[in-house]
Amino acid sequence: MKKIIASASLALFVFGIFLGGTPAMAQDNKVVIQVSDDNPRTMNIALNNAKNLTQALGAGNVDIEIVVYGPGLNMVAKDSKLAAKIKGLHAFGNVKFAVCGNTMKSRKWTKDNLLKDAFIQDSIVPGGVIRIMELQKQGYAYIRP
Repeated sequence: MKKIIASASLALFVFGIFLGGTPAMAQDNKVVIQVSDDNPRTMNIALNNAKNLTQALGAGNVDIEIVVYGPGLNMVAKDSKLAAKIKGLHAFGNVKFAVCGNTMKSRKWTKDNLLKDAFIQDSIVPGGVIRIMELQKQGYAYIRP
């Protein structure tokens, strides 16, 4: 009888992982996506990567940070053609942005030059490359579309 209960418990546990995963899975699925050029195709690929990861693994099972610096900063500019896509992606709740403060400083940009959404304006980091390094040290997988 104990053997049957143990087998049933193991089967339910494995079945649960395939259905929705476990809370610990989010710790294992951490991704940083770099956007550092002003190519709309690359920017769209980065956003699609984040969306596809979220849909495949579930928002609760993956943490994603998109780091924009250099010419890639145009992706989060106030006049960005990707604003609706970014806003829609942010609604998943597992996608964060990191906006390079060094690039903003060199362009003489302020928060007023960024998309008006607080999640973008409050995501300025000292340096984009430094942020990627920090995230990799924390176990984030690195993707550059």
